[in-house]
Amino acid sequence: MKVPSRRYGMLCRAGTRAVLATVPLMAACGTVTSRRPSPIAAVSPGDNAPGESVAITHVTVIDVAASVAATASHADQTVLISGGRITAVGATTGVAIPRGARVLDGRGQYLVPGLWDAHGHMALAGEAALPVYVVNGVTTVRDLGGEVSTLLAWRREIGAATRVGPRLLVAGPTIEGAWWLDRVLFALANGDSLLRTFPIFQLSPRVRLATPDQAAGIVDSLVRLGVDLVKFRNLRGDEFRALGIATRRRGVPLVGHAPRDVSLGEAAEAGMRSIEHAETVTLRLGDAPRSERWAEVTRVAHAGTAITPTLVTDQASRLTPESVAYSVLADTGNAGDPRRRYLTPGLLNFWRFDLASRRLEVPSTPASRASAYRREVADLRLAHDIGVSLLVGTDVGVPPVYPGFSVHEGLQLLVEEVGLTPLEALRAATLAPARVMRMDDSLGVIAPGQVADLLMLDASPLRDIRNTTHVQAVFLRGRPFVHADLDKLFDGAAQSVQTSERVRDRLHEPSATSLTLADLAADVGHHPSFVARTFRRRFFGLSIGEYVRLAWSRNKEPSLSGLGSRFSFTSC
Repeated sequence: MKVPSRRYGMLCRAGTRAVLATVPLMAACGTVTSRRPSPIAAVSPGDNAPGESVAITHVTVIDVAASVAATASHADQTVLISGGRITAVGATTGVAIPRGARVLDGRGQYLVPGLWDAHGHMALAGEAALPVYVVNGVTTVRDLGGEVSTLLAWRREIGAATRVGPRLLVAGPTIEGAWWLDRVLFALANGDSLLRTFPIFQLSPRVRLATPDQAAGIVDSLVRLGVDLVKFRNLRGDEFRALGIATRRRGVPLVGHAPRDVSLGEAAEAGMRSIEHAETVTLRLGDAPRSERWAEVTRVAHAGTAITPTLVTDQASRLTPESVAYSVLADTGNAGDPRRRYLTPGLLNFWRFDLASRRLEVPSTPASRASAYRREVADLRLAHDIGVSLLVGTDVGVPPVYPGFSVHEGLQLLVEEVGLTPLEALRAATLAPARVMRMDDSLGVIAPGQVADLLMLDASPLRDIRNTTHVQAVFLRGRPFVHADLDKLFDGAAQSVQTSERVRDRLHEPSATSLTLADLAADVGHHPSFVARTFRRRFFGLSIGEYVRLAWSRNKEPSLSGLGSRFSFTSC
């Protein structure tokens, strides 16, 4: 499929019709209608300097903090940006444009704060996903579990403006109770070849919490690593309480699944900033009657704890036939969904592992999964009615969830399934996550003093939440990316994926044992530094010869157990 030149506003709709039409959500992407040329298209993008002064004139500003849509839309506004921050917002007739500022005509355009993905796994998605998020208007990602050295390196490069990508808030390794983790390791070790050999705990590291008294030391280690928050998954009550005390002592945000043996109210009151996945909320509420559910969720609301439903994962992973994901994996020519060209070999390999690992789960039927989903939605409606903040998160990494694109699908689900208004859904992807992370003094709204992370659309998202896909320009800390810039980011992401594929293919040739890094770079037509980064992330620091000998001896990628103690995921 040939992608239109203005493809950043169209890929969601074209791709979901072609591949995921079996899911109710996917029909929501609708059809692509003819669109008038944007005044911004005539602006030469150039090499935008992060600190340049910009004036966006005659634009409609959306105030996501407004209580109702009628007071949220402010027409004919001018927004001034300098030094990466918003310096003025007001009626165009009343705002003086500084001399030398770059002027962008925003007539017919709508300006909203940059979007968040409040639950992602960027190390699984790969570096090609970083610019794809930006093209989709996502300027901040909470990474809730991934290889920390890679993520922190990306965070530094993005902060220094040497790499284009969303702001990364990094949790690092995920904390797991030993009682759960040891069982999973045993199951994987006794699984089929893919389950035994896939390096899941290198790509998605875990910290093994054996006893509650280990929690303080683990948190201290994570803080020393430089994480922005701490994330846990499967913990029992005494383990969770110890972790809550440790994170409060260090002043670091705590997020995670609803813990075992602990009520939702207690978990929230212990200081959880957000509870991840509607599934874990519903499981913890169990079969409680509505009155008890109301009481527990009210405690969550009063504690100020948010819920990140990740409904897009349920839709894509649980309600969509697995054959859809397998068809995407088999489509090596990218003939179906055009979004596939931005999926790295590493992410596609994780999809294969994830699909294979489902054989270890308790068997379920499509009817039982649909029933469970309806219970989740009912609990989310209850939470919304009570006043719990909901956050847009995708759990990117799970098949077939697409980096960047699926954020828009998450917005649509909050409106179409949970019953939020478009304004409330926008808040769930902008101001609400900023508040949860205590960053709303600089992110989440369009106001003087705020960081200029912005998204410009050519149709009102208050009229139809699907209009968030109509991206015309994105601003990262004041740096504008208009049409040509967004096209370049897309092209660069696709080239990054192609290089990774060539590296993979070349390394599996018999002659690869004698390759040097320079030889490999020349063979795949890319700079050695890029190949070195790709090689280190994909093959965990082994030399080329070591990797090839190990891979050929097993006819698979090396397993964690074959890499020795230096790759232990418990050392963090």
